[in-house]
Amino acid sequence: MIKDYFKVAIKNIFNRKLRSWLTMIGIFIGIAAVVALISLGSGMQKAITSQFGKIGANRISISPGGAIAGPLSENLGSGILYSSDVEAVRNVKGVEFATGPIAAYVELEFNKEIEYVALMAFDDDTKTLRYMEEMGLAEVEYGRQIKTGATREVILGNRIANDLFDKPIQVGNSIYVDNYKFNVVGIQKKSDSSMFDTVIRISKKTAEDLFERENPSNIFAKVDDNYEPTEVLGKLEKALRKEHNVDEGEEDFTIEIAADVIESFTRILTTVQILVISIAAISIVVGAVGITNTMYTAVLERTGEIGIMKAIGARNSDILTIFLIESGMLGLVGGLIGIFIGVGIGKAVEVIAKAAMNSNILQAHFPWYLILGSLLFSFLLGAIAGTMPAKQASKMNPIDALRYE
Repeated sequence: MIKDYFKVAIKNIFNRKLRSWLTMIGIFIGIAAVVALISLGSGMQKAITSQFGKIGANRISISPGGAIAGPLSENLGSGILYSSDVEAVRNVKGVEFATGPIAAYVELEFNKEIEYVALMAFDDDTKTLRYMEEMGLAEVEYGRQIKTGATREVILGNRIANDLFDKPIQVGNSIYVDNYKFNVVGIQKKSDSSMFDTVIRISKKTAEDLFERENPSNIFAKVDDNYEPTEVLGKLEKALRKEHNVDEGEEDFTIEIAADVIESFTRILTTVQILVISIAAISIVVGAVGITNTMYTAVLERTGEIGIMKAIGARNSDILTIFLIESGMLGLVGGLIGIFIGVGIGKAVEVIAKAAMNSNILQAHFPWYLILGSLLFSFLLGAIAGTMPAKQASKMNPIDALRYE
C-alpha cells in the first residue's frame, strides 16, 4: 500500500518536471550550503583536534603579555619573558620539562636571493629535542639534527628548502642568516601545519651569541602525568607573578593549556557555523514556502482526480498520505541534489585551500549522520510544508470535487 503511495507521488512529480525543479531550488541551495559549511567546520575541528592530540593535553604554553600563544609570537604582547622565568617554571612542582625558545624574523640569503623568514632557536640537548619531536616540530626528513654544542648549523622547514627560492636548498648548502654564514645540516619533514614548514631552526646558544638575544619568546612546559594540568597552572601563575613582581589580575604573561585552546577553537568554529547556517536557513524557508505553494496548485489542478479517487472508495487518510508523500519527495529530491552540490563545494574548497596554503588544516569531513540527517530533514521539511494543502485535499467533498472544472 505504501509502495503505491510513493508510485503515485513520484509519477505526479515527473508529470510536472519544470515546476518540480523550480520548487526544489530553494531546498537544494540551502541544503548544499549547510552540508558544505558543516563538513568544512567538522573537518577543521577534526584537524585541529588531531594536531593538539599529537602535542598532548598536558602541554602548557606561556606567552608574554596578551600575545597569541605560539612559537612565533616574538613578544607581541605588552609583557616580556626572561630566562629566569624558564628556571622558575622548571622549579614548579608537577612540571616535568620546560624550555624557552627564542623566535625572530630574520633575513635569509641563498644564491644571491633574499627572503625574510621566521627563526626558532631551541636548546640542543636530547630532552628538548625529544619534546620537539613529540610536538611535530623537529622531524628531519633529510640530513640530521643539530649536534649538541655545534654553531652555525641550521635546519630548514620543508617549504623554505623547496619553494622559497628559485633553486631548492639542499643539505650541505650554505646560507646566510642576517649576514651570518650557516651550514644546512637538515631539512624538516613536511608537516600538516604550514607554519612549521616556513621556519628555520638553529641552536639557542647560537642565537644568543650571534643575534644577542637571550629572552625567550615563549615558554613551553610539559606536566607530569601524575598531576592535573589545571592544578599545575595555578602554581605556575603564582610562581611567575612572584618572578615578575606583579599582583593577581596584573599579570604581564598568558598561560594556556592545550585542552583550553582546543575548546576555544571549537567554540569559535561552532559560533561561526551557527551564524552562517542561520543565513543558509533563509533559502530553506523559501524552498519550504515554494513547496507549499506548489502543493496548493497541485490540489486545485487535481480536484477532479481527488473526486474520482474518493468516489471509488479512497479515504481521507489516503488522499492526505498521497499529498504528504508527494511534498516530502519534493523536499527529499531537493535535499539529495543539495547534498551532492554541498559535497562538491566542500571538496573544492579543501583542494583550493590546500593549494593556496599548502596545509591540510581546512578539510571537508562528511560523517554519515550529516548525510542521513540532511536527507531526513529534507523529507520532513517537504512533508510539513505540504501539510495544509494535503489537509485541504483530504477534506474535499467528492461530489463538489467531481463537478469542479
